[in-house]
Order: sequence, then C-alpha cells, then structure tokens
Amino acid sequence: MIVKNDSSKTRYYSTKSNDFVSLIEIPLKISDLNTSSLATHIENCKFLSLNPTNYMPVIDGIYPIPPNSSWVYFDKKFSQIKQKFVNTFIEYEPQDFKRITSRYLKVWGKDISVELSGGLDTSIIIGLLRAVGINPYLIGAESDRFEFRTERYIQKKLTLDENRTSLFSDVDGLPFANLQNTPVHFLPNKSSLFFHTNTPTLNAAKKFNVKVILNGIGMDSLLIDAVGGPSKKYYFDMSNIDDSWANDYVFEPHGINYLNVATIPFVKQMLISLRKNQSEDLQKLWARRFFKDFIPIELSMFAYKASFGAVNFEGLTKSKEEIIQITNSVYKLTSLAVYEEGEMRNLIDKVLSFDSSSEFLFFALLSYAVWAHKLIEGGLIKD
Repeated sequence: MIVKNDSSKTRYYSTKSNDFVSLIEIPLKISDLNTSSLATHIENCKFLSLNPTNYMPVIDGIYPIPPNSSWVYFDKKFSQIKQKFVNTFIEYEPQDFKRITSRYLKVWGKDISVELSGGLDTSIIIGLLRAVGINPYLIGAESDRFEFRTERYIQKKLTLDENRTSLFSDVDGLPFANLQNTPVHFLPNKSSLFFHTNTPTLNAAKKFNVKVILNGIGMDSLLIDAVGGPSKKYYFDMSNIDDSWANDYVFEPHGINYLNVATIPFVKQMLISLRKNQSEDLQKLWARRFFKDFIPIELSMFAYKASFGAVNFEGLTKSKEEIIQITNSVYKLTSLAVYEEGEMRNLIDKVLSFDSSSEFLFFALLSYAVWAHKLIEGGLIKD
C-alpha cells in the first residue's frame, strides 16, 4: 500500500481502513485511554512523533504521516519512498543564497515575517532577506532576564522599522500556560505544551496581515551536525527537524503558514553540502564565518547561548494548579494511577528541582493528559 501525503500539514492514516481519517471517524472510548496506550506514548516521546517508521500507535492502527512525504506500508511496517537526497559534491558561495532566496520570494511574496529571536539562525534569515531588498516584518518575544541580554541587544540592532516590528514580553507566552485552551489535536504531542508560546506571534501576524512566518526552529541540526565526505545521495531525515504541530494547530487554521526554514529544499541542500567533511560544531562557528556579511558583527565574531530553564520554571510554576485540574479530570475518568494528584504534584516538584529524568516523564504524561482532556471535552471520546 502506497501512502502519500501531498499536503503541507500532517495527515493521519488508518491501516484498518487503508485511508486517511479525521478525528470524528475514530470511535474512541474511555477504555482506549489505558496503561498500554500511555506507555506507548511515553516510548514515542523518545523520538519526534512524525516518523511512522519509529512511531507506535497510541490509537490502534493510526499513524501520523509527515507533510510532503510518501511511504509504503507492507508487513505492518512503513518505509519511506521518494527520499530526497542531498548532493554534497556541489560547492556553494554566500551569493548563491541571495540568488535562490530571490527566487523563493516569487512564491512567498514580499509581505512575510520572520521570528526575531536574537539568535544566529533567524538573524541569518533576516540578513538574507534584506540583502535581496526585502524588509520583513519582525515578530519576537523579548525577555528582561539577565541571561537574555545579548538576544535583546541583537533584537534592537535588527529592528530597522518599529512599524514593522512586534516585540512582546516572553511572559505573555510562557510554556505550559493556558493548557485548558489547547486546540483539540489528533494524537498526543509534547509540542502541545508550548502552544501558548505561539499565541502572541499569531496575534502579531494577524495585525500585520502576513500569511507567512519564517522560523528557525530546525536550523540547529543543519548548522551543527557532523556531515561525512562528499556523496551524491546523502540522506537527512527531515522528521528530526520539526513535527509541524504549531503550524497545523495554531497558525494554519488562521490561514498563516508557520514555515520552518530548515524544511525548504534549497536550504537543506546548501547547508548540508557546506557541512561536508566537518565534525559537530555546537557553536556554529563555520556558519558565523560563512554568513558574516549578512549578520551583525556580534554574531559573526562571538558565540553565545542562553538557557531557557528559568522560562520553563516560571511557566510551570504559574500553571501548576491548572495542570493539576487537567490531570485530575483525566484520573477521574481513566483511573490511571500516574495522574493521581499526589503523584502529579510530586513529579512537578521534581521537575522544578531540575531533575532531567523526571522532566522527560512529565512532558510525556502531561501531553497525553492534555490530549485526552481536550478530546473528552470536545465529545470525541465516548463513555
């Protein structure tokens, strides 16, 4: 069976009906929310959930199929076909990025926006756009925390037109916030826990009336990962870049494309080719040199990285009682012991003490609970 998803969104395939399905076509019952289903989701959380090769069904027979991908389903396994390889023999210069960026602007149009994080990845994107004569709208979260002082400086330096810039406080979109209003979604996903961090970005995009927001979420892998010697068929698994959850459930319903730049074919091709014969580069030193003419000198000459630990801490602390309400509601219906209030409060306390193993378990348990809570609330799970 050939399974082909030509859309820009994740679609969900049923191996029982041999077709793509919607949530209303799946007869879920409370009894489907069980120990086995939860354990499967916890295991899936070790990977990005979009790759059906590794994915184990949380709902019997249902698999997520990534955007713009083709698969063959045989002997109860998915294998990708029409894989898009990279020819790393090709050499590129900085001007090649300008040339091809200009070509893509014919598709995007000129009224596009970029997330202004103050980091290297989106600064490269902004620099390339301005180099070809486009002044994008800039949208970003600004933090008054000490550890983000350099990001603040870069954000201000890249702001050329305040009328085309929206900088909002990071406390307006904290992780774990407003989980009661998480959009109903097909499968549990850790990305759902950060849905509210996208709300201010969405509001700014609507104010600017832009239909494309470029983000640098997946750029780290392309700028950091080691790449071997030249090859005509170098394979890079794009499912490791982005699970498209924010685009599918936050932005796309409003007619906005939240586009991960790393997923654009020419970006993948060029950056991976430039990385050939290079070892892992955690500080992205090669990229700082290669793109030096497009970025502030503070980014080309220096490397820095801020920790988001304090942001997550604040978000979790402020949302603790809302989280307990959600997990309590799931516990009452499912009797899953892990959601008993005392157990959850103990787990949250461990996460707030920066216990990494507890954090992994917490993300898995909470994302499953939020998913189940929204399905139950929406009448999509029957007694």
